[in-house]
Amino acid sequence: MGVDLEEKQRILEIADVRGRLEHLQALMNAEIDLFQVEKRIRGRVKKQMEKSQREYYLNEQMKAIQKELGEMDDAPNEIDELQTKINDARMPPRHWRKPTPNWAS
Repeated sequence: MGVDLEEKQRILEIADVRGRLEHLQALMNAEIDLFQVEKRIRGRVKKQMEKSQREYYLNEQMKAIQKELGEMDDAPNEIDELQTKINDARMPPRHWRKPTPNWAS
């Protein structure tokens, strides 16, 4: 309990023991209230941080999945590029089967 010098002096100046104890009890109750408020605030902050961390983790996971899907989407583009190169090379259709075994039309 952090009691400043002036408050200590006030406590000592109370001659009546009962009055002094009541004053100390009031100070302690105020201190307990303060600790309870701080505890609630810490709990809320912790909960918010956990929520933020969970959201961050899920967002990063989503980005990784999207990146992976994007890389998978690039595969058809490679096929299109190869088809374009074959067409640009003016390769006769009868030779398409060798370079394009799975996707020749």
